[in-house]
Amino acid sequence: MFGVIYLWKVLPDKRAEHAAVMNRVLEIERERCGEVLLNLTLGPSADGTCAEVQLYADAKSAEEFPQRAAREDAELKRLWDALNPLCDPQSWQTIRFEGNDFVKQFFARKELNRT
Repeated sequence: MFGVIYLWKVLPDKRAEHAAVMNRVLEIERERCGEVLLNLTLGPSADGTCAEVQLYADAKSAEEFPQRAAREDAELKRLWDALNPLCDPQSWQTIRFEGNDFVKQFFARKELNRT
């Protein structure tokens, strides 16, 4: 499994607009984007940070999805472009991970020492 985490911050006075755009983006991705196995969007938190986690069967699907969607889906591309003015341009980050490595590194519980 392959995943991508997108992180960004919403501008304080743009939260309502951002929520409307993100709701529509997620609706379209659910309807039309079979490459995405899981799409989870969180936030904005108190400081405006949002995170979107997308899981794919493999790295090739993760690479091809945004290219295909941008090329073939005018409404989705328009919505993605509409997010830019609502967010801090310096805040965008992308983290790519392989499922097993990511789970081991970030979510595996440490063994408890018992005495």
